[in-house]
Amino acid sequence: MTDANRSDAMSRLDTFLGNRICLIRQSKGRSTYELAEALGTEPVDLRRIERGEIRISAELVAKIADVLEVTIAKLFAQSDVVSDTQLLLEDIPQPIAILVEELRKTEAG
Repeated sequence: MTDANRSDAMSRLDTFLGNRICLIRQSKGRSTYELAEALGTEPVDLRRIERGEIRISAELVAKIADVLEVTIAKLFAQSDVVSDTQLLLEDIPQPIAILVEELRKTEAG
């Protein structure tokens, strides 16, 4: 994979994850301000995360999942129809699947 392809893939991942965070936040009835406050960040930064403009760390992904009371895997799921127990890593692009698996190990350990 070239650097340009990798950068493009990461940008798509940032946008995908940001959209999922926004969708889940809204489905939980949480405002941008409420979630930002719970995360210890500014609402403007959370809006940038939700638009995919800021790449976030695995630690922040875990914190967001905790605050929204969902699993990390749910943040990366491509469909809300799939329950956490039904989530198959084969349904997730490979780089995301590797990250999810590592984070699951961290949650379990």
